[in-house]
Amino acid sequence: MREETQIGQTTMHGRHYQTGAPTSVLIESGKIVEVRPYEAPDVDLPWIAPALVDVQVNGFGGHDLNSSATTVEDVRAVAACLWRGGVGSWCPTITTGSHERMVHSLRTVAEACVRDTRLAASVAGIH
Repeated sequence: MREETQIGQTTMHGRHYQTGAPTSVLIESGKIVEVRPYEAPDVDLPWIAPALVDVQVNGFGGHDLNSSATTVEDVRAVAACLWRGGVGSWCPTITTGSHERMVHSLRTVAEACVRDTRLAASVAGIH
């Protein structure tokens, strides 16, 4: 994505996901404040689109959320893989198993959210 940065502001340039038109998105303090047409030179711009939602994530990228050995780092790694793929919101899924393993998985996801506010903001709930 083409990007311009000033103190406290970032402007991203790309193609609007619905129209394909060159578009600029102005971000201030982490929030979108303006979306406007972009007078783009004849260049190949990336697409700008809303984030995806994944409502059932048992694990991803080689990290399992349903193991008795699942760690906070596993939860963070799953989130990082999802974010790279365009997923902004997701539901860690705890599968049926022993009471102890299920409780461990639930506690681990909860602890990961307590430790990492960005992660917590992307977890929509536990499935």
